[in-house]
Amino acid sequence: MLVLTFAMLNGIFVAIGRSLSAIYAPFGFGIEFITIVGILIIVCGIISSMVTGAALDKSSKYLCFLRFIAFSSTLMTGLFMYSLI
Repeated sequence: MLVLTFAMLNGIFVAIGRSLSAIYAPFGFGIEFITIVGILIIVCGIISSMVTGAALDKSSKYLCFLRFIAFSSTLMTGLFMYSLI
């Protein structure tokens, strides 16, 4: 189950990362801005994984964290896709 959850979240991350240019180009944003957005996504992901890992170490509520991360990732991806309409 953990592998499936990781694969789904990683797939969402890669799909959004690969389509950043197609998402932002019609709105007039240049390559520089799209690159900065991609870098910010990666940096924020690294920071949040370190914070989540430290919090998970202290609380040992693995299933709760897994459910929260899966739900919030799905929700944020849905809101992001909805904002493009």
